[in-house]
Amino acid sequence: MMVEDRELLVDASTGKSRVAVPYEPVVSSSSMSWEGFRLEHHRVPEIVANDVYHLNHVVVVMLNAPAKVEVRFPGQTHTKEIRPNQVSLIPAHALLSARCSQRHEFAMVSIEPRFLARAAHELGGLDQLELTPTIAADDCLLASLVIGLDREASAGCPGGTAYAESLASMMAVHLASKYSTKKPRIRESNAGLTRRQLSQVLDHIHANFAKEVPLTTLASVSGLSPYHFARLFKQSTGLAPHQYLIRVRIERARGLLLHSNESITSIATQVGFCDQSHFSTHFKRIYGVTPRAFIQQIARR
Repeated sequence: MMVEDRELLVDASTGKSRVAVPYEPVVSSSSMSWEGFRLEHHRVPEIVANDVYHLNHVVVVMLNAPAKVEVRFPGQTHTKEIRPNQVSLIPAHALLSARCSQRHEFAMVSIEPRFLARAAHELGGLDQLELTPTIAADDCLLASLVIGLDREASAGCPGGTAYAESLASMMAVHLASKYSTKKPRIRESNAGLTRRQLSQVLDHIHANFAKEVPLTTLASVSGLSPYHFARLFKQSTGLAPHQYLIRVRIERARGLLLHSNESITSIATQVGFCDQSHFSTHFKRIYGVTPRAFIQQIARR
């Protein structure tokens, strides 16, 4: 794995960068087309870092047994036993030292400052965003978003790039609204997308349903930020963008099952699913039966 595909930190005394965790991750999103954020899942025997800083904002969720961790920021020291599902936030460029001599397991999401800045701008137009360092917080929403990205990366990103981007966008908005030193004024809208915006986005989805359809691309078609687009799209359709894309794929697959003799595996690939298993799971969720059972029902008519 290339160093560029790992989360990096910088040694403050030398200015040299290195991987943030000196062990290979158990799971990584490096092979996926996620832009602006990264997921790493680690099992490590210990962690030792002295006077370093991350280039990105980093959110860490403890996953297994509790571990006693000492973290020092300028002017403050935290010595805590971090329990499973507790969350720690290390802002970009925050100087720190950390030590944990116990074996532990954690998921870590790094978010590029520009990705977070977009969320802050959409929330309240903050010119500068400064996050507060946080250790061992009980934040169920933030933990669930990190774990959701961890599971998505572990499974090979079956929900597609749009789903991962939706989780990361929600995470960025939550960080900007809850952990910023300045609280943004949240702008709300209940109008949904305009008729023209919705038509353009749906046309793009239907024309490209078998490909990766990133949330950022759909947002660009609508002329909105990813955060506002995802929220207004759901208001307009009742579905999140990735859910709508999956429904379009399943409807196209149903037509192929009805009118062609191609295999289920071939049809799954044609409509954009990574494999037959994921196709079957979504097909059953929507139609109540597996594709194979659906074909058998047709044959009996």
